[in-house]
Amino acid sequence: MAVHPREFRGEAAAEVPAALEDCYRLLAAVDRYPDWCPDVIRGVEILDRGAGGQPTRVRMTIHIARGALQREFGLFLAVDVESPRLVRLTRFTDHATNQEFNATWQLRPAHSTRMSLQLDAKLRVPWYIRARGAADAIANGFVDAACTALAATPP
Repeated sequence: MAVHPREFRGEAAAEVPAALEDCYRLLAAVDRYPDWCPDVIRGVEILDRGAGGQPTRVRMTIHIARGALQREFGLFLAVDVESPRLVRLTRFTDHATNQEFNATWQLRPAHSTRMSLQLDAKLRVPWYIRARGAADAIANGFVDAACTALAATPP
């Protein structure tokens, strides 16, 4: 049975009592995601680095667990950063595919720092798996984990 890609769109946001630069450093260091979000990010392999050692291309293993949906996705992601306000992860491949993955972190200074994450994906997930609300739940989990990691970071 062929499994066709399904669309997942989700977002989450929070205001965190941390400096904009601290939030940016946490999110731009994509190779450290397994340290603070191990339930979802199982591994990151850096493929290329840019200026200052910033990862620009990675292979990331993402674990999705929501109800009956239990699956790991190995994604090749381009990392685009715009210091100190944006970190974007975009799936790339060297062959034709109909799967997509885009995660965009945006940071805005407010009373502290407003952190938001938008997920847009097309992934091969069987039709009988309930996907409604999954992307929002994943985005919320990421934002919560980032907030927890920032709270644990000494000033």
